[in-house]
Amino acid sequence: MASDLTQAEQEKCYRCHTTGYGQGGFKNYKETPELADVGCETCHGPGSKHAASGGDPAFIKKPTDKTCQKCHVQERVSAFRKRPILHAGAH
Repeated sequence: MASDLTQAEQEKCYRCHTTGYGQGGFKNYKETPELADVGCETCHGPGSKHAASGGDPAFIKKPTDKTCQKCHVQERVSAFRKRPILHAGAH
């Protein structure tokens, strides 16, 4: 989908589709490729307090469907496959 978007349009997606954009994290694909794509913090919030506490789960936000539906609105919902995301990685 990114190839169909202008650079300005792509940058609007970075807040959720990268880790730490505008907060000292993701800058661009060349400089910080390891922070590209959706990461834990996208759904669960910043992890710095969680990490500093030794892993206290109280510092991890529990997302709801509304968390995703801020951007994944009706016209995009068919392209959003939440179930595979929920069961991927650490889940």
